[in-house]
Amino acid sequence: MRKNHDAPDTEENLHHLLWDRRTWNQTPSSKALREFWYCRIYIPTTLHQRIHRLVTYIPPPSPVLCDETLIQLIQLERHDTLHQSDSIDKRIKILIFCLDTGKNGTIKALKEQLDAIEHF
Repeated sequence: MRKNHDAPDTEENLHHLLWDRRTWNQTPSSKALREFWYCRIYIPTTLHQRIHRLVTYIPPPSPVLCDETLIQLIQLERHDTLHQSDSIDKRIKILIFCLDTGKNGTIKALKEQLDAIEHF
């Protein structure tokens, strides 16, 4: 946990958009996607707690889809589409776009996370 010195009363936590760690770290592909810089963001502690209270789990897709998604994210990064300042909802929407292959439990859980953020 780090203190945001611009707003002294606001604490922030590092949030991984893809969790839980144990499940996502089971394959090198899903671990690499989870740890990609764009899939992590500091958010207010209260929002972090709300997300994890409302969405308990983000199931990883297949290792092949993880690899394809990471490649897409790297390409977007090279085209200067991804930025450190991007909001959490933009990051989730980009992940949904990259992962959207039809029936996918990861997409459903990411949309639930997005809903929790938008109603915060």
